[in-house]
Amino acid sequence: RAIDFVKNTPEGNPFFLYMAYNAPHWPLHAKAEDIAKYKGKYDAGWDELRKLRFENIKKLGLADEHWNLFKDKLLPSWDSLSTEEKADWTLKMEVYAAMVDNLDQNIGKLLNYLGTTDQLENTVVIFLSDNGAENMDVGKMPFTVKRNEGAVGTAGSMEAYSKKWAQVSNSPLRSYKSSPYEGGTATPFIIRYPGQKDSGKILEGGAHLVDLMPTLLDITGVKYPETYNGVTPNPLVGESLLPLLSQGKWDREQPICFEWFGDRAVWLGNLKGVHQYQKEWELYDLSTDRTESNDIAASQPETIAKMDSIYNKWATENGVIPWSEEMAKKTQFRRQSH
Repeated sequence: RAIDFVKNTPEGNPFFLYMAYNAPHWPLHAKAEDIAKYKGKYDAGWDELRKLRFENIKKLGLADEHWNLFKDKLLPSWDSLSTEEKADWTLKMEVYAAMVDNLDQNIGKLLNYLGTTDQLENTVVIFLSDNGAENMDVGKMPFTVKRNEGAVGTAGSMEAYSKKWAQVSNSPLRSYKSSPYEGGTATPFIIRYPGQKDSGKILEGGAHLVDLMPTLLDITGVKYPETYNGVTPNPLVGESLLPLLSQGKWDREQPICFEWFGDRAVWLGNLKGVHQYQKEWELYDLSTDRTESNDIAASQPETIAKMDSIYNKWATENGVIPWSEEMAKKTQFRRQSH
């Protein structure tokens, strides 16, 4: 359908394609031939594979040697499971991997089409995820509209891979989706664009989704309009990443703030403040402690005060509604422990 969309774009006109796959989201559905590729690949279990994943990403340059490997102490050890339980959980991860595989296949088809039609070198391509790995066993939650009517991987299944395997997906980072910790907010980000000088490089620079619009404007040489069709748009937020992409270095000027169901965070340079609902501020130096293992809040009260002020100003300017237990009851949402 994405290829058809590009085919039907009038000749000479630019196109904007936002392609949001459901895979590898819940529920776990995949093609049998894709699942078969991963048979036995996860038999070692989540404890060993979490460590192996960390070692592999260090080799790729995506993690530093000195980082601590975060472990969720609430999860059962793989060896504590029965043979039958291991088989059930292994299948879930095989299906999840098959979903990622199929996602990769289809992104490849689109890129191949753009290449064969001489459009790839005139197209900005960005790949990213919306959040860290899912921690909830969604298929068993009250709001699930349908119950299991088939085996895991088939169209009748409502199963999720839960935090047990999400800990492997997020390795070595702390926590999961919906959390302000890095395991909840850090996602993959890949970009290729016309005039790109280097490829295949890993660049360091803390960025946020709000930076994509300024970056695209910068790459295309388009000026953000003061008015458009008689409408005055909101001020442009975010900062262009083009200096990072073209020169390999970039320091964000503005802080980044997060909020979700009362949990919040402030990212200021290498320092990140985390404030879970009804708890105290925590502080981490991401340059040396990306896995948020060493809380240094007690040693920097002035930084915490600054971050609290930054957050409150941002929340006021952006209409963030303070979270309350009453709101939790209205949404019938059961908060999960991070």
